[in-house]
Amino acid sequence: MLKRVITGFIVLVVLLFTNPAPGASGGDRISGKSVPVRNVIVMVPDGCAQSVQTLARWIKGDRLHVDGLNTGTVTTHAADSVITDSAAAATAFATGHKTTNGFIGIGPRTDALLTGMEPTAAPYVPVASVLEGARLRGMATGLVVTSRITHATAAAFASHIDDRDNENGIMEHMVYQGLDVVFGGGARHLIPAGENHTASTGDTWPGSRTDGENLLEVLQARGYRFVDNRTGLGALTRGPVWGLFDDSHLDPDIDRDDLHPSQPSIAEMTEKAIELLSADQEGFFLMVEGSQIDWAAHAHDPAYMVTEFLAFDDAVGKALAFAEKDQRTLVLVFPDHNTGGLTIGRDQAEMSGAYDRIPVAAVIDPIKDADITLRTLLHRYAGASPGALRKAFVAHWGPYWNRMSGQQAATLLRLGTDSETAARYIGEQFTAFGWTTHGHTGDDVPLWSFGPGRPVGTFDNTALAGIVADALGFDLGRISRQLFVDVAARFPQFEVDDEDPANPVLKINGYRLPVSKDIVETGTRRERIGGIVVHAPMIDRFFIPAEAERMIR
Repeated sequence: MLKRVITGFIVLVVLLFTNPAPGASGGDRISGKSVPVRNVIVMVPDGCAQSVQTLARWIKGDRLHVDGLNTGTVTTHAADSVITDSAAAATAFATGHKTTNGFIGIGPRTDALLTGMEPTAAPYVPVASVLEGARLRGMATGLVVTSRITHATAAAFASHIDDRDNENGIMEHMVYQGLDVVFGGGARHLIPAGENHTASTGDTWPGSRTDGENLLEVLQARGYRFVDNRTGLGALTRGPVWGLFDDSHLDPDIDRDDLHPSQPSIAEMTEKAIELLSADQEGFFLMVEGSQIDWAAHAHDPAYMVTEFLAFDDAVGKALAFAEKDQRTLVLVFPDHNTGGLTIGRDQAEMSGAYDRIPVAAVIDPIKDADITLRTLLHRYAGASPGALRKAFVAHWGPYWNRMSGQQAATLLRLGTDSETAARYIGEQFTAFGWTTHGHTGDDVPLWSFGPGRPVGTFDNTALAGIVADALGFDLGRISRQLFVDVAARFPQFEVDDEDPANPVLKINGYRLPVSKDIVETGTRRERIGGIVVHAPMIDRFFIPAEAERMIR
């Protein structure tokens, strides 16, 4: 919930300039390169920029965990557009290569590149991620999201797919990657279509897989624990584990207590992931995404957006608490792109009173008491009377909304459940917020960091992958060569068994290698290898780990 006591502008200013941020002094203290990095935590508040940090601070009335960690900015363009999507952005900071919007963990198309863009990866060919590099180094690895785990940001760290919407394919790659900790949503992509998983909460989750494979059974056969509620998460004392807490996305943080209190918060998932991963003596790599900040910005719902950012900032606090104690953990926090173009202040002609004398209350009062998203509110009260809708806004968004007139409530009712149009109307009638788009924008985003060797300056998003790889002591180019050997170049006599088109198998010199899996079969032997078999359908080429090549030879 977002019911917070605001102590006033003067108190906030005093707090900002007299209390150091959790990581401020610690970051300066251990920023020298002489301290080796043992762990890296990458944290992505999807789809936001500096204005969201500013608004979140006003709403909280206190310092944020990211305050004092600002060390630079990140450029975000994709290979084919000034404005990136999450797939291309995440591929850039996971692998170090620009790619085409919509692509996950592979090189870009070359027929639609930005002027002057020189690709660093061959078209459609898989490229290694920092997570894969950390895993091959013997480190523990983890992913935490508030979306389906198969959404673009997490997918770019653990899969190689030419279509971000192929979430069944992404899930198969993830399951066979040998991750140690996975928390988020999206259980439907583990279960075959036509089958259901009955969660411990009693909810029924229908499957969506079309290949007939039950990946939940695969995980359990490989020794993974599977949890599907907050209590199960809290009880975990060791991994490996998959925790998926909904068949699709998790609820917005602001809605969770009302809709599914059995779901954990992003801070709880982050804290547990760190607890489990840090037991590995070789260190760990963890990626955490605040997935729904982006969705709130697409919807122009500032209450939803700021609560998602504050929930994410709480997760940053968990990471900082560990890193400050550990002293060998690098924490990198950055959005993948900006979304919505939120501004605090909009067209002066639309503002009441003097534009340059907007009080704090004009900014925070419309949203500070909100306890559900605008979309949930509009759906819940669709078809209500204007008076009932007005009372609902007062009940769920606070006394500020007593100013809503009957005519304004009637207008909202005519808009129905079209929350984007309703958000635009509400923004213009009741708030000081401006927006430029319901999509992404192409501007730079903030970089917050803490720990040994934290980066300072302006970086392209591809450089962030290099920073992580350097910190953990591996070369991404070498990892790509180790994981992705072109089958046709080494074994031109290979065949593809596609008797089951949904589950093709490579046949090479008497060996069988199921596509999208980490398995090599020969005779009655079945062995796991340190990477997955990848098919690039756009160029109809297959790639296998060098380990598999050596076994076959």
